[in-house]
Amino acid sequence: MAHSIDNGAMAAANPKLGTIFTKLVRELKYQTPQHDDTRPALEAAMLEYAASSGAPYESEYAQRYFDVGLTLACAYYPSHPFAVKLHIAIYSWLAIYIDDDEPGTDELAGFQERFHRGEPQPSALLARFAEVLQDMSKYFEPLVTNFIVLSTLQFVNATLLERRGEFLNLQHCREASGWPDYIRDRSGVPEAYAYFIFPREQCPDIGMYMQGIPDMMIYINYANDILSFHKETLAGETDNYINTRAVCEQREPLAVLETCVSETIAANSRVVRLLRTRSDPVYARKWNEFFNGYILFHVTARRYKLHVYPGLAHEGVNERDEFKDQMASEQPVGLLQCA
Repeated sequence: MAHSIDNGAMAAANPKLGTIFTKLVRELKYQTPQHDDTRPALEAAMLEYAASSGAPYESEYAQRYFDVGLTLACAYYPSHPFAVKLHIAIYSWLAIYIDDDEPGTDELAGFQERFHRGEPQPSALLARFAEVLQDMSKYFEPLVTNFIVLSTLQFVNATLLERRGEFLNLQHCREASGWPDYIRDRSGVPEAYAYFIFPREQCPDIGMYMQGIPDMMIYINYANDILSFHKETLAGETDNYINTRAVCEQREPLAVLETCVSETIAANSRVVRLLRTRSDPVYARKWNEFFNGYILFHVTARRYKLHVYPGLAHEGVNERDEFKDQMASEQPVGLLQCA
């Protein structure tokens, strides 16, 4: 994982990227989310949980992951019942910590086997993560819970794979053009976060939204990859999705980026049209909240350095208390593979 370069000159806007980003936001018909500020109450509940969990949260390093879990839940799922939002926030905090915790690789390697057997985990971090997965059925329909757990276990596997020498030494090629999406779907946990949009209490009929999950996953993956591309380019990263796909397709990265924009817009349009056919408007409203909150999260987070593109700046966002703390620091934001 490359480090961002905080260089004023290098951080200047790239006109080509600006055009691409503006097209994404404009054609998605992005609208600034307006909802109640639940961050203070959610943060208090998370802190109460963290204090008794034994999981790391007090160090500056750990606090970054705690904060992103909190902000994710506020931004993406604003109208969820409080208990569901808290559960997603805790899940995100623990998962993102695990994603970056390379010293914990040996302990993580046995996580799935212990989870399947119901055996104790070797650390408080992994023990709490296992408990969070086991408690998913409190908030989501049983079949949906299974999808969320399976998606999460795939994330654990992908995290371990990405630390293996075999993965690091891969030579990307045209003959393996399906590989970038294969690993992205597992490392980024898009399926779990798509299902999180529809808690059982508010969205009991899985038939209302199930067919839209594949396109929601495309949106979750690609919108993040697009809006991460500026800061990744500044950092000199070439192992991200856009560049890997470009190598496999023997195309220029900017051309792939433009293709991803079109695919993201098309995926969102299909989801919107699908959910508008449903008799209960709550499903369409839930998606609308998520897709707008997802964009807001990225364009207002300093980590992505998108402030250099005025067309993406959200007027008045600095006055929104809910995101004040997030904007004040260089926190890792987005889903699990956004860094």
